[in-house]
Amino acid sequence: MHPYSVDSKIRSSINFYSIVLSAVIFLILEETGVIENLINIQDTYPVISELSRFSLVSIAFTPFAIYKTLFLLFDKWVWKWSFISKWTGIPNLNGSYKGILISSFDKEKQIDMELCISQTFTHISFVSTFGDSSSNSSLARILRDNDLITCLDFIYENQSDDFNVESGHHTGVNQLTFNKKKNTLSGRYFNDRGTQPNKGRIKLQRIN
Repeated sequence: MHPYSVDSKIRSSINFYSIVLSAVIFLILEETGVIENLINIQDTYPVISELSRFSLVSIAFTPFAIYKTLFLLFDKWVWKWSFISKWTGIPNLNGSYKGILISSFDKEKQIDMELCISQTFTHISFVSTFGDSSSNSSLARILRDNDLITCLDFIYENQSDDFNVESGHHTGVNQLTFNKKKNTLSGRYFNDRGTQPNKGRIKLQRIN
């Protein structure tokens, strides 16, 4: 997976809120004596007492450790909640999509295509598979998001096992639109494949 960009400052806001919330949690734990009690428990149980020399409780409940935990939870899971996703403007694209690709290389031929998207709040990957090749994304961005559609694009690198093509390796760009109600991805692509670069259309349906 790799980072992806968004057309907003929401990530800076989430980072700021996480810092503030971690400081508040630390102060509450300190003022209520929770941290002190946990440190005292270290001497009560042999196994925990053995670990106390590493000051694990003290380390685990520092503001920085709390912040990292909060941000990790948000990055992996919390951002997917529908009302959170609507607030941040970052849609949950995770899933498998199946459909077809129509290329200028052979306009009469439809190529079966499957796209697997893995996404967190900060990282994403697009893995496309075809009959004789596969591609992986290297850069991506979400350009625009609203209640109905999301516009995105990503750069990919493709490896082909087809000996009849001009080049077994090429790079390209997909420019897609995600329809939230229909759960479809559609758009166009272009690449630098061989001496005659080509372009085409993509139509995909989310299956899970």
